[in-house]
Parts: sequence; structure tokens; C-alpha cells
Amino acid sequence: MLIFFMKTITKRLVAAMTFLIGSNTILNIAYAQPHFVALNLGFAFEGGSRTGNAPVRINNAGQIAFTVGNTNGNTVGFYSGGSVETFGAAGAYGAMPQAINNSGQIVGYFGGGQAFFYSDGVLNNDLLENGGFAFGINDSGVIVGDGWLPGVEFGQPFILANGNISFLTNSIGSVSGSAWGINNSGQVIVSWDMTTHGGPYTSFLVSGGNMTQLPTLPGGSSCQAYRINDSAEILGISDIGDGELHWFLYANSVMQDLTAAGFGDASDMNSSGEIVGSSCDGRPLLYKDGTTYNLMAAIVNSNSVSATIAAAINDLGQIVVGGNGNCFLLNPVEIKPLTILESGFYTNGFCFTVSSTPGLTVAIETSTNLVNWNSLGIVTNLTGTAPFVDPATNQLQRFYRLQQL
Repeated sequence: MLIFFMKTITKRLVAAMTFLIGSNTILNIAYAQPHFVALNLGFAFEGGSRTGNAPVRINNAGQIAFTVGNTNGNTVGFYSGGSVETFGAAGAYGAMPQAINNSGQIVGYFGGGQAFFYSDGVLNNDLLENGGFAFGINDSGVIVGDGWLPGVEFGQPFILANGNISFLTNSIGSVSGSAWGINNSGQVIVSWDMTTHGGPYTSFLVSGGNMTQLPTLPGGSSCQAYRINDSAEILGISDIGDGELHWFLYANSVMQDLTAAGFGDASDMNSSGEIVGSSCDGRPLLYKDGTTYNLMAAIVNSNSVSATIAAAINDLGQIVVGGNGNCFLLNPVEIKPLTILESGFYTNGFCFTVSSTPGLTVAIETSTNLVNWNSLGIVTNLTGTAPFVDPATNQLQRFYRLQQL
């Protein structure tokens, strides 16, 4: 809370004094690093988990692909530029958008193995001749997933580029597998099921025609890779020898245990190796530079936010969080104290400039005695500075109180 004092004599400013009081001023709140301002996107998504139903994805343009939360999961939503368009296929169910590239192209599948590709308002829901699942797409439009071949019972990993599809094979005795992701260098992660269905899994990084087997966490025998970024860092799940499954980050030939770092579920990863997900007790999490952060403690305007999962992150550090029927976009910001940059009399009244963290909403109140306060207005500070004018300046003295909402 910020209070400052204005005293007038013949409408000339004699003294202006600023001071901070109270425990809820921005300067006195201990925020975790980094910091975000939340924007309510006005829609709800279904799920949000990497391994569960209905993943949510965001690209570097801030476009979001999600399963619409009020359609029993049968419709895909595409958020772009503040508006939402939806699409689905006749008779299809279980819409699962899996990836969106920086051109806004979306891949995924409808229930039962109906892979789809969506681009510029056009839906192709017969992407694979014999059915299957599309899991990843890079900025060149190369698609990966798994599909069925004639006479083959189980799905096989594929790469689809320029209309040509190639199926990957293995020499480890697996009869089924999936290509879960592809980066902009064309590197692909493939997980092979070592039984007929349900693991254990053996995963490989496919790069330049070479296949490199990924390790497990210590004591484990199964490794299932889910995401790969442009730095060839890999997000996935491994057991730890007692049947318990842990999320991992594989970077620079080192396996990092994310479950030990607090993750109950890891949903997405960007090209800086920042990972989002949720804890077992329903807190949205961010893993950044070796530290796990509770995102609810890092949201500057968290009073208006209700979220239980962080579902997606892009390379700009924007994060999609949701829960309880809400969806918010978290934009990274640098914390600035709530203060006044300048003040003075002008022909239209007493003017001052509110300075704060961008995106905050600030209430302005007035008093003549510091006891009785009246609301003067509300400022939404979108850019970090916002002007305000009080036309009623015919009083000898007037106090102003600024408080973050």
C-alpha cells in the first residue's frame, strides 16, 4: 500500500511526500523467482497432463491448442490473438491435441486412433491411411507418431514429411512403438514397448540416421521419452527399480529425477529446459535452472488466479495454467515497486503517474484525515506506468492511497 500527501495553496503544489505502510505493499511481499502476471483467457481446458487426457500446448506466438472443457472432450480449441475457434470431426470423440508448431499447425488424434492435422482453418482427420496417432510436429511441418501397417497388429513409429511416410524399425525385439516428439533439427524420440502393451519401455534418440539408447534412472529398467526440445534435452518417465515411476530430464548425458524435485506430473518443456507440471497435492510447478518453484507463489496478481496444474510452456517463458474451470496465461515480468513517478497540477486537475509491475490492477482512494477513505478509481497498469487525474483539487489537503488488487 502506498500513501502520499498533497497540500494546495491557490492550486500550487507546496509539498508532496510519499511513504509506504502496511504489510501488503509489493515491496514487503516475498515473491519467488521468477515472477509472472496472470491473464484470464476466458475458457477452460480439459485435462492438461502430459500422460493423461487432453494435453494443452502453446507456441512462441502465444497460440494455444487445447481440448475444450465443456464438450465432453470431443472438440479442439485454438486460441490465437484473443479469440478462440474450435474444430472437430463428425462422429469423432476424445479430441487430443498433442503439439502446435510456431506456424499454428496442430497435430493430435481423436479417440480410437484417428490422427489429425489442422492448418489455416482446415482439418485433415484422415492423416494416416490405416489409422494411428500424431504426437509431434516441428516448424518444418514434419509429423511424428505411431500408426498401423496392413497385417501388423500393433502400432509402429512413423515420420511424415512432405507427404511421404516412413516407419521406423528396431533391433531389440519390440513389436510396437511410438515416436513421441521431434525438434527443429529433425531429432526424434522413440519409445519401444518391450511387451505387447504397457511396458517396460526402451527409448532412443534418432538423429542423423543414428539411434542412441537413453538410460534409465538409477536402478530402473524402463525409460519412456515424451518430449524433446531444440537443445536435444528429453523429458520422460523411468522406473527406479521398485516399480515406482519417476519423471526425468535427460540433459548433457545426465538423468535428473524430477519426481524427487517435487513433480507428480510433468506436462511440458521448452527449449531452455524449463519444465512445467504439477505436484501430487495439486500445485502448479515450474522447474528452472535446477530449482522447482510453486507458480502460485510467483504470480504477482495471484488473488484472481485459481490453478492446480501448469500445462504448457513456450520458449518465451509464457505458461498456461488452469484448474477449477479456469485457464490463465502467465507472462514473465520483472517486479517493480508500487510507487509514484511524478505528480503536479495541470489544467485538468492534480495528475500523477502510477508505476508498478506491468499487468497489475491498482485501486486509488482519497482521504482528508487518513481515517475515512473514499474510492477514487481503479487503474489497470498494462505497461508499467499509468497516468491518473483527480479533477477535485479544491481542498486544502488530500491524501491518496494506492493498493494492489
